Amino acid sequence: MKIKDFEIIVPDYKPLIKKLQSLSHMNLYFLNKYQQEKRFFPESKAGCEDYCLYIGSLEETLKGSDGNEYVQKNDLWHYPYYHSTSSSYSTAIIVGNLPGDYRSGWPSLAIKYESNKKLLYREIVCGLVDDPKIIMDVGLASLNLRADMSDIKYNPIINEAAGGKESHKDYTEEYYHEADWWVDYWWVEQFKDDSNAM
Repeated sequence: MKIKDFEIIVPDYKPLIKKLQSLSHMNLYFLNKYQQEKRFFPESKAGCEDYCLYIGSLEETLKGSDGNEYVQKNDLWHYPYYHSTSSSYSTAIIVGNLPGDYRSGWPSLAIKYESNKKLLYREIVCGLVDDPKIIMDVGLASLNLRADMSDIKYNPIINEAAGGKESHKDYTEEYYHEADWWVDYWWVEQFKDDSNAM
């Protein structure tokens, strides 16, 4: 399909086509460039191909359960999460030709796996992922934090960006709770220590 002078390989999925039509020329330029990479699994029956968008491939070195390294071939696909019933981001990384030969997952896996990192990088560069919450989740994960952690729930900007509603504020007198999370944590740890001493 031709979108703003660029040939884009896209499934006949209206929400995805609508998203592509909203992108800039540069977004589409990068997408066209990534789509020219040779797919490792062109005959794939993984199930993503009917509604996801191909955005390149890569080889990744992983460590198996036996401790040995192996090379995993990955075809990277953009899952149009913005029109799904759950509206939550997920990956679509095809790793074989058989039905179900794909990996799905959440944004912060980009910290752990090169394939997830490259997929999210390309999705952002191509304008397919522009949700600040998703980008924030990955940034927090790089600091070993999550938006719902009690450590940072008192940071109103992070809390609200993550979808929280005033959970960063101290409780009112109608339901008293210790505002400092570490006091609760200390009591739990103390209880464990006392239990071990018996």
